[in-house]
Amino acid sequence: MDLGEIENKANELTDIVIKLLDALHLASAEYIQVDYFCTCDDKFFKKAKTLNNLKIKVVTLLQLIEEIVL
Repeated sequence: MDLGEIENKANELTDIVIKLLDALHLASAEYIQVDYFCTCDDKFFKKAKTLNNLKIKVVTLLQLIEEIVL
């Protein structure tokens, strides 16, 4: 795992006012190529949804359940 890539992505994300730990979680999830990043943090979710350059889908718990069940 290239920690430099994760750190660079996290720094990009913190530049758009995402908290450092949230940015590290999101950058790590993108690095390992997960399909979904589930969050219950409404503020984080709203900020993450504005990002156009993410390779993963940020969802709420209810959205994740809908995706999995349907």
